Amino acid sequence: MSVFNAIPVETTPGANHVFAPPEGWFGTNDDYLALMRKRWAEGGLLKHQMGFTARFVMNRCVKPESVIEGPYAEPAMSIIARLARSD
Repeated sequence: MSVFNAIPVETTPGANHVFAPPEGWFGTNDDYLALMRKRWAEGGLLKHQMGFTARFVMNRCVKPESVIEGPYAEPAMSIIARLARSD
């Protein structure tokens, strides 16, 4: 069993994080949002990790922007904010 680190949230393609696209992936912010919607819809562990990350990031005493890194940080922040509100 591996350890899941919720932060930092890394959005660089190929990074080992639920909010990172696969290695070699290229796309716009809209493409990234579609990829994350697909992961959420597939359910299972990825959905659980996405929800956990959202709650963890939004409930910390730091600015969420300070723990979200990579080229898709902006759309990831919007996803995290929405997921945290949906609880």
